[in-house]
Amino acid sequence: MRRLSRVPRLKPQRRRDEALKVERTTRPAVAGLFLCQHIQQIREIERDVLDRYHLKFPLLRLSEDLAIVRLLKNASAVFRQKPPIDSTWHPSRLGLHHFYANTTRALSHCLRWVGSDCVPGPAIQSINSENEDDEAFSLLAWSFKYHKIATYHVAWSNSLINATIDEAIRAITFETMVAFDAQVLHQQMADDLSRWDEEVKIFPSDDFVKIFNVWQKHTQWTERGLEFEPALIRSQAFFEAMIEWSRNSIFPELPGEIELGQYNLSELRTFHAAVHSICECIVTLENEVDKQVGPDNRMGSWVLQAPRNIFLNWLRELSGLHPSKVGPLLGDLTFNPKRFHAAITATPFVSSRSGTIFLAPRLFYSVNPHQMFATAMTSGTGRKSYDKISQMLEQFHLDRIEVALRAAGLSVWREPCLRLGSSVSTPDFVLMDASSNQVLIVD
Repeated sequence: MRRLSRVPRLKPQRRRDEALKVERTTRPAVAGLFLCQHIQQIREIERDVLDRYHLKFPLLRLSEDLAIVRLLKNASAVFRQKPPIDSTWHPSRLGLHHFYANTTRALSHCLRWVGSDCVPGPAIQSINSENEDDEAFSLLAWSFKYHKIATYHVAWSNSLINATIDEAIRAITFETMVAFDAQVLHQQMADDLSRWDEEVKIFPSDDFVKIFNVWQKHTQWTERGLEFEPALIRSQAFFEAMIEWSRNSIFPELPGEIELGQYNLSELRTFHAAVHSICECIVTLENEVDKQVGPDNRMGSWVLQAPRNIFLNWLRELSGLHPSKVGPLLGDLTFNPKRFHAAITATPFVSSRSGTIFLAPRLFYSVNPHQMFATAMTSGTGRKSYDKISQMLEQFHLDRIEVALRAAGLSVWREPCLRLGSSVSTPDFVLMDASSNQVLIVD
């Protein structure tokens, strides 16, 4: 894939369409007036303009499979470039983390549109591949703006902010409440980055380098792509370190035998360790080529693709799991373009209507495994087990909190039943500090 130095930065582009003049103000919302008087007009703009504007972009005139490949390759290129897109931009680590998060959200919207509006068909590369890359970046750039506007629409729909409409110029104005605390949002972003840093710290780098060195020796780059034996990764003794990393990353509080629908937690961890290992091998190879010959090279960013039955067999050989386990795992981790909130970070495999499965190694490599599988479980075959698992996780963490509170010298009542008249409440803790005679209810 061509690496483009002239690609515009992926940030919202201002357009002149009057119907898309969406503004945000900091005026306080009037108490109790969260739903504006022109709900129907806003809904119509949302349905007829905002949710159809992507149809203007030429990428959607490509076949579905080809559009998916272009999007995954170019989104991977965004993660691959350092600094991303524009050498004049020097964000902080937190800013870069936020940018990458928005990139995956924008990509998720693009994949939804491709899954519904492109004509099903194979990914046959044409002589216009450079133009197709430009078209993919253009759609990604719009989806950044769409994601931000859609976020305000969702908040307004849930009565969290107020919105008004100027019918004369067809402009929607969203108002941010005074009570909004930007520091809390910033801290949440910092905590998310900190959790990712913890994942990096426990990653078995030395063992992975040994896996990569063996894999690289047995891998050939041919006209058909990268060719290697899928079972090569798990056949190495060092692969056990990758499984141990998955154990420590994915629900480490739970035993491997716990059932998650049609597979158990141990099988999920093994699957993740195998897929992550091969993805990181490919990403490492891309990075090494970049170092040796520069970022503009023929290798580009890889996208794995094959018909579903072939991909399933490849995953079976890669992981060593029984086919009856690999199918449900792939299904739970496959992107659903019919869901508005579908996320490529939770469901990194993409399936087209023609039956082709796609996986972008750099995107899989770049997401937090615990968050990925926790999110996927809420909508997959493990959904029925999720309530039980969430209760087990809650009790595990409450145990840890209780130990810490008692160690601090506090009197602790765990999940007491409190009655006030006809009202009943069961908070997580009631705490008393004997030195100050203060009581705190924690939930």
